[in-house]
Amino acid sequence: MISRPRAKYESMQHVFQSKVNSCIAACVVMVRNALGEDISEEDVFDEWGDVPNKGYDFYKPRTLTNAKLLRLYLDEEGALQTLEAMLQDHLAICIVRGGPMTVFYQKHTPELISPYGVLCTRFADHDALMGCPLPHHAIVLTGYSNETITFFDPYHDEEHQPLLMSAEHLACSEIGIFYFFARV
Repeated sequence: MISRPRAKYESMQHVFQSKVNSCIAACVVMVRNALGEDISEEDVFDEWGDVPNKGYDFYKPRTLTNAKLLRLYLDEEGALQTLEAMLQDHLAICIVRGGPMTVFYQKHTPELISPYGVLCTRFADHDALMGCPLPHHAIVLTGYSNETITFFDPYHDEEHQPLLMSAEHLACSEIGIFYFFARV
C-alpha cells in the first residue's frame, strides 16, 4: 500500500466542481487560490462566460497570464523526468481521458463515486458526446515522488483528496496538455 503523502503545496484546497462539465474552471480556482488569489468558479464563469454544454475548450487556461502550456506525452523518453522537475516548483492542470480515469476511480480503494455519476461510460445514451458523457477531464497535479503523482480531482468530493496515481496510469490517461503555474 502506498502511504499518503501530504500535498506538496500546503495551501492547496480542493474545489468540487459546481457543474458536471466545469472541471477546468474548478481546477483554475484551485490553482489560483493556492497562488494567493481569492476567486470562485462564479468568478471564472464571469471571466470566460458560462460553461458551454460540452465544457470549456482545453486551451481556455491559456488566457491566464501566468500559465505555461507544455505539450508532454508521458510515454515519450524524458517526459516523466520533465514532469517531475516541473512539479518541484509548479502546480499543473492536466487534461486527461475520461475512460482511463474512470477505470482508476473504480479500482481505487475505496471506490470513488461522484455525485455526478460515472465520469465516462460506453453507453449510447450520450450520443452527443460520442457515447461518453465526459470524454476529457481536468485534474490538478501537485507532486511527483517515487513514480507516484499526487493530484486533486474536482469531479469527486474532498474526502479522499489529495489522490495518488502511478505515473504509468497518468501516462495512459493524459492527452499531452499540461498547464504549469509557478508556485510563489
